[in-house]
Amino acid sequence: MASAKQIKNQKLFAKRVKRGDFRKAIAKTKKALPKTVPKNEIEMVKTENEFYREYKKLGGKKSRAKYKILLNEFYDHTLDIFTGTGGEQIRYSTRNEALYGFKKSAKIDWKEVDRIYESVDNIHAYT
Repeated sequence: MASAKQIKNQKLFAKRVKRGDFRKAIAKTKKALPKTVPKNEIEMVKTENEFYREYKKLGGKKSRAKYKILLNEFYDHTLDIFTGTGGEQIRYSTRNEALYGFKKSAKIDWKEVDRIYESVDNIHAYT
């Protein structure tokens, strides 16, 4: 038979469960679930991973984070002139000028520019 103290604690526990005290404590300790990622972003991440693997095969030494920064900068300078999607907002008149602008802003040598360009072009045609 339960003592008076045990019965009191059982009632208090039932009251706290009903109030939701333990549910809140559990919710705070759980990690937030990742948000669902749209399919096109998943494909873009897969493609960037392929680009990075190709970059490493070509002899690239940069980390994945630095490569991603350089890749975004590469797109910024060259995408419109190489793909013809810039309309009237094209910054450079030739592809060589775009590559030179990328080289200058990223402060890298021509071999590194070629590695980044070829890492993209070998996976998907960049023109």
